[in-house]
Formats: sequence, structure tokens, C-alpha cells
Amino acid sequence: MEKAKISLKQFFAIIVLFELGSAVVVGLGMKAGQAAWLAIIVGMLAGLILFKVYGYLYNNYTDLSLTGYIKKLLGPYLGFVVSLAYITYFMYIASRVLRDFSELIVVVALPNVSTLFVSFSMLTVIAYGNYLGIEVLGRAGEICFVIVMSFILFFIIIIFGAKLPKIENLLPIIDYGTWKKVFSTAFPLTLTFPFGEMIVFTMFLPNVKNKDKVIKTGLSAMLFSGIILSIVIALNISVIGAHLAGISTFPFLKTLSKVAIGEFLQRLDSIAIFLLILGVFFKISIFFYASLLGISDLIKVKDLRFLIIPVFIIILIANFKIAENIVEHLEIGLEKVPLYIHIPLQIGIPLLLAFLTYIKRKFIKG
Repeated sequence: MEKAKISLKQFFAIIVLFELGSAVVVGLGMKAGQAAWLAIIVGMLAGLILFKVYGYLYNNYTDLSLTGYIKKLLGPYLGFVVSLAYITYFMYIASRVLRDFSELIVVVALPNVSTLFVSFSMLTVIAYGNYLGIEVLGRAGEICFVIVMSFILFFIIIIFGAKLPKIENLLPIIDYGTWKKVFSTAFPLTLTFPFGEMIVFTMFLPNVKNKDKVIKTGLSAMLFSGIILSIVIALNISVIGAHLAGISTFPFLKTLSKVAIGEFLQRLDSIAIFLLILGVFFKISIFFYASLLGISDLIKVKDLRFLIIPVFIIILIANFKIAENIVEHLEIGLEKVPLYIHIPLQIGIPLLLAFLTYIKRKFIKG
């Protein structure tokens, strides 16, 4: 385990940037229609409970990462296989987020540039950030957190200043059909993405200072992130309507394109793309770093830097192999990944590990 440490403030900032990541621009929870913002809240509340499970494991193995206590609980052979599954999962999700980012940049900002160039450039910066280490990422997170939150607040004020939101686009809220859509969307979609993805932080919770407040800080960051995401989605629906928000690949950009106050405030989507770059950088960086830690733990390599190039190559190649086009990519990400990948790895195995830990502790005490 790497000995570098980050502060609780840096931990909070990184989680928020991670949770927002690409979720702030894609049509998250739009299967719930006009109540998508509520589906995010419900998913967040379930995600907080799930993080408490991760916290239970951390409190019992404060000096071990996820792969560390997997091997301790499941044994060296089964533990190795399950740990390898998590490492593969981290790299796979990193490649998915990179694909989200590359497709958006090419479609919206750089139509004459290949997705390969965009993906390679972004991943190179991320790899360099990982080379510098978690402490540097933590300090960068503190700065970027202030930037991102300032711009999001600015966007909210401007959208209301332009008198774009229409409350009728958010209605109805409390009828039976709406709540049914909310819960069917929250479970498993908005629970697993982005809140269940907090499983990746179990790889380096031991790298956070002040162990007594680590879980409380994580829960606070998730709550804050969930509220921000819910507000952004509600704004999207209130401005462009549930139908358009649902069929748009990137509804937040569509919302910002409606903003035009005189000749001064126009084309705010370019600023939103900048914020997306920051969010995606931290989201992929966390999955990248967790992959390095996991591989290091399995094959006992002390210097993580030797593993950066292999992980870089795997993520870059997977980025192009996971889907033929953006439509297929989004369909897989929203339909298949939550059910067949997220649920087993975010919920199933952690619950099993927590159960085994409880039995072990009870048996030892008895």
C-alpha cells in the first residue's frame, strides 16, 4: 500500500468531482421522465446506505485496501480471482468514462479531430497525474473543486436570470405512475451510477488522514454531490422539457445553449465542456489509481509508476472496443452495465464481505 496521504478536505473535493464527472452532462435518470431529479435523490439515499457497508469493512480493516481484505476473507486463491475482477472493473469503467468524454468533445467541440487523439491526449494527462501521486491529485482537487462549484452556481443564477425554467415541466410529482418510474430508475441505475461507483474509493481509504472521520466525510461528499446532480437535472427538465432531455445525448449542454442574455452571455456550453474536462479527469484518475493499487497489491510491486504504461494501454484500447458507436455505448452503459456488472461488484460482493467480517468478529469474540 502506498504511504502517501491526503487530507479530509482533499478527500471531500475529489469525491464531489468524481461523482459529478460525466454524470452532470449525460441524461442521468431520464427514464423517470419529469421526476428524474427525484430518482437521483432516491438513488443517492440508497448509495449512502451502501457506503455505510463499505465503511463497516473499512472500520474493521483500516490498514487494508479492498483487494487486501478480499484476500484476507476469501483466501489467497479465490481472493486473487475476485481482486482481479475488481481491477478489471476499474479499468473498464475508466474506459467507459473516457469514451463518454471523447465522443462529447468530438461531437460538440472538435468535429474534425479523431476520438483517438482526444482519448490519447486526455489519458496522457491522467497518467501523468497518477505518476505524480495521490497527494498531488488531492491538492489539485481542492483547487478544481472551487472552480467547478463556482461555475455551477454561476450557471444556475444565469439560467434563472434568463427566466428559462418552467415549473410545469416538472409536474406531476406525486402520482402513482411517477413514483413507480422513480423507483424503477433509482434501482439499479442511479444507485449504481454514480453513487455505487464509490466502491473504487475503498482502494485507498487507508491513504486518507484522520481515520475517525473518513466515512463521515465520504457520506457528506456523496450527499452534496447528489443534491448538485439533482438540481442540474431538474434545471434541464424545467428548461428543455422531459422529452427533449430524455432524447438528448448531453442535455446539460442543450440547456446551456438556450441561455442568451443580450450579446454578452451566450454559448455557455463551452464553459460547461471545460468543467466536464475537470470532472472526467478526476473520475478517470481515481479509477486509474485504484487499478494501479490493485495490481500492485496482487503482484507485490512497490513502485506504482512501473504499472502506469500497461494500465494506460489497456484503458486506451478498451475505450474503442467496448462499443461500435455512441448509441450502443450509452445503451450498454445504461441498460446492461448496472445489472450485470455494477450490482455484483458494488453490492453483492461487498455485502458478502461484510457478512463474513461480522461472522468472523462474532466468532472471535465468542
